[in-house]
Amino acid sequence: MAGMTRAHARLALSARPLVVLGIAVATAVQTVAPAPASFNPAVNSADGTTPVALALGDYNRDGKMDVALADQGSAKVSILNGTGTGAFTSGPVISVGQKPSGIVTADFNGDGKLDLAIANYGSKSVSVLLGNGAGAFSTGAARSTGPGPVALTTGDFNADGKIDLAVVNQGDNSVSIFLGTGTGAFSVAPTRFTGPVPSAIVSGDFNADGKTDLALPNS
Repeated sequence: MAGMTRAHARLALSARPLVVLGIAVATAVQTVAPAPASFNPAVNSADGTTPVALALGDYNRDGKMDVALADQGSAKVSILNGTGTGAFTSGPVISVGQKPSGIVTADFNGDGKLDLAIANYGSKSVSVLLGNGAGAFSTGAARSTGPGPVALTTGDFNADGKIDLAVVNQGDNSVSIFLGTGTGAFSVAPTRFTGPVPSAIVSGDFNADGKTDLALPNS
């Protein structure tokens, strides 16, 4: 401390605890470990013969999550009604096109009840099922797609406030766009072409311009 003024000495001493505090905080941060993830045993619900895709929604409006299951083997969609305990009971089974391969949930006719749209690989079509809010569905008008539709997504692609559909077609590497009328029906928009063998599709505003975009993986 020789040669230091009293002011310098006080400054040096007062700085030391700050250094120790900084080291202690850094050490504490480094020793925090994330909690491990865990799940209860699975609850299995048998339905269909070759289930390949599913969608979620409260189709009977009882406040419990239900499942809509697309089954390629039977060319049908099965509704599994949630009990709220993780188990499901069998609900309606609805015929759709051949080899259904993708399914989405949305309110296509604006009645506040959830509907379904299904991509039918074998029929080259999209089936629309309109929900009645009690867990049952009526068949809406089907629309033709490109060959081999495998997946679909929803979005408002023309910014008219109505829900539209985009369907991926593996057979010709394309996306079919269907513009919703707000009544459960759809008009056809120009087809867009993709890279080879598209297998899935999602929608989102990827460039933050307020317009809905699409993203697809290509093999």
